[in-house]
Amino acid sequence: MRYDFDQVVDRSGNLSAKYDERVKKFGTEDVIPLWIADMDFKTAQPIIDALAADHQAELLKEQK
Repeated sequence: MRYDFDQVVDRSGNLSAKYDERVKKFGTEDVIPLWIADMDFKTAQPIIDALAADHQAELLKEQK
């Protein structure tokens, strides 16, 4: 599987403390938020698929 590490993922506006707290902490958005170690990459599809499958299995278990 190839992964695109050059794809930019904009996490601002989704309650991400790394980006949405900049103005509160520093009074401006013009800072590089290095105080939180966050992956600014899209989650790999196999991880998304595994989490979805696990969630679906839990839903089916609860319906029994």
